[in-house]
Amino acid sequence: EDRMEYLTLVRRAIDRGESFSTTVRIDHPERGEIAVRIIGQPEHLPDGSTLVHKFATDVTDMFRKEQELRAAKDAAEGLGRRLSLAASAGDIGFWEYHPFTGQLRWDDGMFALCGIDRADYRGGVEDWADAVHPDDVGHASAQLAEAIEQRQPLSTRFRIVRPDGVMRHLVGRAIPVPLGDDLAMLGVNWDVT
Repeated sequence: EDRMEYLTLVRRAIDRGESFSTTVRIDHPERGEIAVRIIGQPEHLPDGSTLVHKFATDVTDMFRKEQELRAAKDAAEGLGRRLSLAASAGDIGFWEYHPFTGQLRWDDGMFALCGIDRADYRGGVEDWADAVHPDDVGHASAQLAEAIEQRQPLSTRFRIVRPDGVMRHLVGRAIPVPLGDDLAMLGVNWDVT
């Protein structure tokens, strides 16, 4: 397949004078399958023939990393679809907290769990703290702070009081995700009332 695409590009370079760039997989006798990036530039000679100048470089490592990244992205998208389905089927909300900036992002499930209107949301951890039952906010905040400081997963239970006065019992799980010197906590809460 790669060979046919390459030959088609070479033919276009000769027939139409088109430059090309492509990556082909080649069976190397010592290294097995490798990936080679080929750039071609046609030159029309005075005798009417065409010479195609080609530059080739081994891009096997980059090619493999791109394949791994594509596979991870596909897996993440599949997981995202499954999580969305799970969230729509139950009282589940997903969140992302950036402790160094104080930014907290909620999905629709979190707004529904906490009974908070999106228009009233300030986008910070204070939104969560305001929803947590006054008797639980200290303990739950300390658990979150410890998980951030230790860069460890979080597992917690706490109560919330919705604006309509209804109290709900939630379970929360989160994992730390390093972002260079920064950190994000990615979490999920669900209602176990």
